Amino acid sequence: MNRHLVLSLAVALAALPSFACAQMPGRIEWSIDSDRPRADGKVPFTLFYREGRSQSIRSEPVPLASLRGLSAEQLRGGHGPVHFTIVKDAGTLDCDGSAGGGRGDGNCSFAGNQAFAADLERQGFGHADEQQLLSLAMMGFGLPMFAEVARQGYRDATVADVVKLREHGVGLDMLREVSALGYHLSTLGALADLRDHGVTTDYIRAVMANGLGKLSPQELTDLRDRGVMPDYVAAVRRNGFPNADVRELIDMRDHGVSAEFVRELAESGRRFSTDDVVRMRDHGLNADFVGALTTVGYGNLSPDDMIRLRDNGVSIESIRRANAQGGHYAPDELIRMRNEGRI
Repeated sequence: MNRHLVLSLAVALAALPSFACAQMPGRIEWSIDSDRPRADGKVPFTLFYREGRSQSIRSEPVPLASLRGLSAEQLRGGHGPVHFTIVKDAGTLDCDGSAGGGRGDGNCSFAGNQAFAADLERQGFGHADEQQLLSLAMMGFGLPMFAEVARQGYRDATVADVVKLREHGVGLDMLREVSALGYHLSTLGALADLRDHGVTTDYIRAVMANGLGKLSPQELTDLRDRGVMPDYVAAVRRNGFPNADVRELIDMRDHGVSAEFVRELAESGRRFSTDDVVRMRDHGLNADFVGALTTVGYGNLSPDDMIRLRDNGVSIESIRRANAQGGHYAPDELIRMRNEGRI
């Protein structure tokens, strides 16, 4: 099915649109709360759609000029009635209310653009009902969004799929940026899932910048779910583990290996594997213990021996007392002396 939207939709919308005003089952409300003018001329504008116990909210700074019929004088002056319209590809919001002193609120009606809806259906996105057209208008999804979906080859995408993107925090910018980073997911739903797990394009770029390269969507999700943030990746790779991979990073994070612990181990002068560090952390070893072993003549102990000493209560002071008895003892002997109460 031909999904090249840009030309066909542009032609369809260049003509006078056909609008159908349907009674929405819920209530559309608007509000502005602008204590002081912004340098960019935008105003904080919020749209609410309330239906029963559910609601949809869209809040963002918008150019005052996009609220056609509402002037700066009306918004900043004395309190009085106002009327304005918001025209989107998906339809028009016709709003009434009152404003003054930088604030305003009221109600809107909505008329969906049936020419827009018909063209979406012809292009294979399916039927867009009035509720979906309102959602698209509130979210600011129009020609560019559907054109980008088509350009990226999401051939089975529907109007409902596109509406759900914004519900999951995916906008046109993220759709474009994910593609620019080299990712093409199987469905729009998979892209929404990625965002649900906290994987943003900033996160992807930061992970790449810290040397992990282009990871799979599942690897990105696993990292983010485990709380492996870019600064943690940077700290681990900077402090003795320049080649730490996804599995190792997740394992270290799962076992409570902090960036500080890794840094302190690096400062001790010893080098360990990621598996060693995980086991040391599991057994309660800290960097102070590891570093102090060098001061009492045991700087070359293996991680296994250090763990055994720690598990058996052999402290640095215990080793100093053993040294004072005139010998250098193997770890097994130190443990035996500790168990016998000799140190």
